[in-house]
Formats: sequence, structure tokens, C-alpha cells
Amino acid sequence: RDETLIQVLIQDITEKKEADLKLQKSEEELKILNRELEKIVLERTKELRESERKYRHLYENSPFSIALLNTKGKIIDVNSKTSKLFGYKKEDLIGKNYLKLSKRPTLLNTRFKSSLISSFKSFSLNKIKSI
Repeated sequence: RDETLIQVLIQDITEKKEADLKLQKSEEELKILNRELEKIVLERTKELRESERKYRHLYENSPFSIALLNTKGKIIDVNSKTSKLFGYKKEDLIGKNYLKLSKRPTLLNTRFKSSLISSFKSFSLNKIKSI
């Protein structure tokens, strides 16, 4: 006598499929958000570069000598007017102590120390000229 045996296994995968679909949807949303964020970063970077270019131009072409110093008087950066004033290349000034470049260091030292900002107050006028 031939007998046929059939065994059937059934497993409900509905929850797994729903979870997979939810994960896939979340990944797609994340990719969209990431692309949008990348666009924003590119726009902000472009704006920042343009702003830096504009202010660098103002800084370099100022009719005034501008030197950026740390609190000890070490030169961090100078514009071209400062280079001409001291007779040094910009690269030669950076890192030097500003006070040691002068023939009158005592006067410069006093002026430098008095020019350090110890407090800062700001006000603005609104449209009707009140503070």
C-alpha cells in the first residue's frame, strides 16, 4: 500500500512584512531629508564663502592699517596697509609681537593695553528713533 504524506508548515509573516515596509519607508524618508540637508549645507557654504570674500576684500583694501592681535600683542593677521606701514611682508609680520616692532614700545604698549575691550555696550535705534 502506497501512502503519501504531505506536511504543510504555515507561518504568518504579516508582522515581519509590515515591519520591513515601515523600515523601507523610514530609510527613504531619511534619504530625502539627507539630500535636503546636503542642499542646505551647500547653500550655506556658498553664502559663507561669498561673505568671507566680501569682508576679506574690505579688510585687505581698507585705507586704514588693520592688525589682528591676541591679548599678548602677537600678530595673527594684518592687511596690506599694515604691511606697507611697517615695511614687512605679511608673512614676516604674522607671529611677531606688535609692541616690539615699534621704536616707541612704551607708548604703543600703553595704547594697546588701553584698547583691549574690557566691556562692551550696545544700543540700537528703532524706527521712531527711541532706544
